[in-house]
Amino acid sequence: MDKNSLFHSQWKNPNYVLSTKAYYYKTWQGYQMPSLHSHSSIEVMYVIAGKCHIEIDDQCVGLTKGQFILIDANVPHRLLVPKNRSCRMLNLEFGFVLNINSPLDLKRMIDEERHLLVFFESAFTYSVLHDTDMVYSTLKKLIYYLDSNHRKNSLNIQLLHFQLLIDIAYLWKDAIAYAKNGSESHVYRAVEYLHQHYDEDIKILHLAQHVNLNENYLQRLFKEQMNLTIIEYLNRFRLEKAAMFLIETDYTMMEISDMVGLNSRQYFIKLFKDRYAMTPGVYRKSKGKGHGHEMSE
Repeated sequence: MDKNSLFHSQWKNPNYVLSTKAYYYKTWQGYQMPSLHSHSSIEVMYVIAGKCHIEIDDQCVGLTKGQFILIDANVPHRLLVPKNRSCRMLNLEFGFVLNINSPLDLKRMIDEERHLLVFFESAFTYSVLHDTDMVYSTLKKLIYYLDSNHRKNSLNIQLLHFQLLIDIAYLWKDAIAYAKNGSESHVYRAVEYLHQHYDEDIKILHLAQHVNLNENYLQRLFKEQMNLTIIEYLNRFRLEKAAMFLIETDYTMMEISDMVGLNSRQYFIKLFKDRYAMTPGVYRKSKGKGHGHEMSE
C-alpha cells in the first residue's frame, strides 16, 4: 500500500493528526485537464454548483451539486467539465503529520468512533458520496479558520480536520448500507435530494423522476422506511433549519421562512406552531435571541 494512502496502517499509531496541504475554490468553464495527474495528498473534490466528470481508474465518474469524490493519495485522475458548461468546486488536499504535542490523535478518534474504524479497515482508490450538508459545512469552517489562522495545526483546526473525516466516514458507511438494498437506495437518494433542495419548491413528481421511480411507488416506499410522508419529512427538515436560523442568526422571520422554502408567512407560522407549540417569534425569545426582527404573528 502507498505510504501516503489514507488507509495505511501507520496512521493508527499514536500522535498522528491531519494536516491540510492545499485548498481552493474555483469555477471551471468548459475545462478539460490535459492529462492524468496525481499527488501525494488525499483529495476531496466537492461540487458546489454545476456538473463535472472525473476520469479515474479507467472510468469517467459524474459529479453534480452536493456530491464529492474522495481520492486516495497517488491515484491518477483528471477533471473534465463539458463544453459550454461550468462547475464550481471546493478542493481540499490533506495528509497526516506527526504531532506529539496534540491532545488528540487519529488513533484515539478511531478507538472512540466505531464507524471510523470500519472506514479505515476498508481500502479503495476513490469513493463518490452524496452530502447531506454536513461535509460542506465542515469544509467551509475549516477553510475559514485556515484562512484566518497562521497556526495551521492549532487545536480548532485539528478538531475540524477530525470532524471532516468523521463526517465522510458516516456518509461512506450509509452509502455502503443503502447500496445493499435497492429500495433503501432510492429512499436515500430522495432524502439527500430533499436536504439539498429544501429551499426550493419541490414537486413529488420531480423527486420521483430524480430517483427514477413511479411517483406513487416512491411515496409508498418512503412512508414504509421513514415512517413519514415525503411532505411531512420535508416540512420537519425545513422547520429544524428554521429553528436553527432563529437561534443562531439575526435574520428576520420573513427571511428565514423564505430561506427554508416556506414562502407563505401564514403557512410557516402554522407549521412552526404545530411542531414547536409556539410561534417563531416566541421560540426565538425563549432561546434568548430577541433581536427585534419580528413579523406579524
